[in-house]
Order: sequence, then structure tokens, then C-alpha cells
Amino acid sequence: MALSLNLKLARNRQNFVEGKYYQTNEEIRAPQLRVVHPSEGQLGILSLEDALAKAKELELDLVEVAPGANPPVAKLIDFAKFKYEESKKKKNSKASTPTTKQLRMRPFMEQHDFDVKLKKISKFLSSGDRVRIQVRFFGREITKKQFGFNLISRVMEELGDKAKLNSEPKIKGKVLEALILPK
Repeated sequence: MALSLNLKLARNRQNFVEGKYYQTNEEIRAPQLRVVHPSEGQLGILSLEDALAKAKELELDLVEVAPGANPPVAKLIDFAKFKYEESKKKKNSKASTPTTKQLRMRPFMEQHDFDVKLKKISKFLSSGDRVRIQVRFFGREITKKQFGFNLISRVMEELGDKAKLNSEPKIKGKVLEALILPK
């Protein structure tokens, strides 16, 4: 009993594609299915037996893609190829989302420190990342907020047409924040 249960769990684990479970072939329980062929389009509503026979004839898998529909929708596809394409889609969507890099600065910093931070910002922007600049004020520096705003405007002048501000810099507590986007 325990052995057959473990085998069943192992078999079912293969049907997970990027966090979603797909019922395939004999696992499908619906009596009728709306069957879709990969090249011919819809084959119509078929009984489960006819759909499985068609899948065997074409040497493809019958995969239930919309179990909530009435009747459920099943596709005739190669399930291994389908899993590979879904994982590739997810990987590409992760790669296309831009990341936000964060850089901390001080309102009173020397020219060389400013130049080093500016090079980092340019590098991040050229790789397509957004950059969040945080100008931190310590102690009584908070009374001189204008120096922080001047620092951010100086950064934007130096970057020129490489970047644009997402919105005006905002003060949150003792930190002045600005989000810079690549052009």
C-alpha cells in the first residue's frame, strides 16, 4: 500500500509545470472534453475514450488545460515539450523585469566620492536597471535639505540624456529618495 502511494506521488510530481498541476492522459476524469489539436484547431467535443484514442493515434499526450470550463478543455500536445516551453517562458519573463539598484549618498561628499558613485549609476543604467538614490542626513544635516536636492540635480545634470527621473525626489524621514530610470 505504502509503495503504491509513493509511486503515485512520484508520477504526479512530473505533471507540475511552473507551480501548476496538469492532468494528463488517464488521470483526466471528465467524461467529455473539448479537444484542441495543435495544428488543426478544435476537434470538437469528444468523449474521454475517443480523445485518448486520438492522442495515441497521433503519439501525443492529452493534457487538460482548462479543467474549470464546461466541458473541460484538453490539448493534444507533447507534454515534455510543453513543460520545457513553459519553463522557458517563465525564465524569459523573469529576465525581462528590470531590477532596482539602490545607492546611498551623503549630502556633503567630496568630488572623487561623487564621481565614483556616478560611474556606478551609469553602469547600472546602461545594463537597463533602475537606480534608487538615497541621500541620508545625519544629526543636524536634516536642516540643510537643499544640499540633498542639489546633489540629485547634479547627478541628473552629469547623466544628461542617459537617464530620467521617475518622479520628484521625496523626503522620507531622514532620507531623500529619488528613482532614476534609463532612457
